Amino acid sequence: MELFAVIGLKRFGYRVARSLTEKGGEVIAIDIDPQLVEAVKDYVTQAICLDATDEQAMRAAGMADVTTAVVAIGGNREASILSTAILHRLGVGRIIARAGSLLHAQILEAVGAHEVLIIEDEMGEELARKIIHRDIVERTRLALDTEIIQIQAPAWMVGKTLAALDLRKQYRLNVIGLKRRVPVVDDYGETHYETQFINLPDPYDEIKRDDILILTGSTESIERLLRESEEGM
Repeated sequence: MELFAVIGLKRFGYRVARSLTEKGGEVIAIDIDPQLVEAVKDYVTQAICLDATDEQAMRAAGMADVTTAVVAIGGNREASILSTAILHRLGVGRIIARAGSLLHAQILEAVGAHEVLIIEDEMGEELARKIIHRDIVERTRLALDTEIIQIQAPAWMVGKTLAALDLRKQYRLNVIGLKRRVPVVDDYGETHYETQFINLPDPYDEIKRDDILILTGSTESIERLLRESEEGM
């Protein structure tokens, strides 16, 4: 029997979890809110209260054994993206994620979602701040005080591992991806460069000069990183 997981148990996720159970599926329902977990526990195989952005907790909850996962998180887009990336890292064969906008959908696909459902349509631009901070490749507000940013690796990061940088501890920022130019030899023996996307990069991966880091966190944390990078640390 196929094992399903539903991450996020507000109205949308609650309906998905119950419907899957009613159709004969085994369902693990997950949310960080204990009240939402309590509300669905009688209608699913297992209901667990945990933080879906915690990879160890997700692994302990058996997510590596899940065949299909539905990321139904609505308002917290950072959690939506991180939990999708973690499910991909754990090897879930099919990940269906809810998106609030086209850009959110593209990010979800980039970090591992196989299918994306666009529930809302709200997009914004951060052009002014991109002009101010020239190292920014792309910057998007996910919620009132949460953003995702793509930034050219500052000089002070080059040659260091993500573990040594420890951006989560130092800046309260999560590294959810890395873009890297890699040499590729074509059928004619000529070498050219392609951009490789690394989902949830290894902590001991060393940052290279042309790398683009994809980070998510609070606006305050991002501004501090940008400010200190401009000052050269």
